[in-house]
Amino acid sequence: MEKVKLFVNGEYLGEKEGKKIFIFENVSLDMGANYIKAVGIGADEEEVSDRTAFIREEKPFAGYVRPADEEESGVKNWFDDMDTESLDVKKLEFNPEYFSIKDTVEDVVRNDEAGDILVSIINQFGTMKVKKSMLGIMGGMSVEEMSSFFSSEKANSEKVFALINKKLQEIKK
Repeated sequence: MEKVKLFVNGEYLGEKEGKKIFIFENVSLDMGANYIKAVGIGADEEEVSDRTAFIREEKPFAGYVRPADEEESGVKNWFDDMDTESLDVKKLEFNPEYFSIKDTVEDVVRNDEAGDILVSIINQFGTMKVKKSMLGIMGGMSVEEMSSFFSSEKANSEKVFALINKKLQEIKK
């Protein structure tokens, strides 16, 4: 690509020339959904485009905020604080008084703490970013049936489900 045009929520923000990397600085996003479209223009003036959406929130998602007492930078990796040996799928516990991956997505998201854990782990290891409200459409599907939500490139899905189960088993129904 020789040039890229940028549009945010249908508004033309400008055009950059370059090779491979095009940086548009200080792009303002509205609260809520923002629709981004980039149009690449080749040497032959042929156009190709791509689109994405970003959701700007009032306050940051807690799972992405580094606690002030942590020295390391970056997003919390759920596996960092875990004994990964305890994430053996064959050794999962299912105390029925606590949430687990056997519960329906609907039941899990009804509980604020359990829903936040599920959303946070999906957003870290999943194929797309979700909100609790988006998971409501899954109704009676069990959490363990959500394998298509997780990226094998980000983590072993069995370990992810073991992590979800371990965290949910800490929350009483």
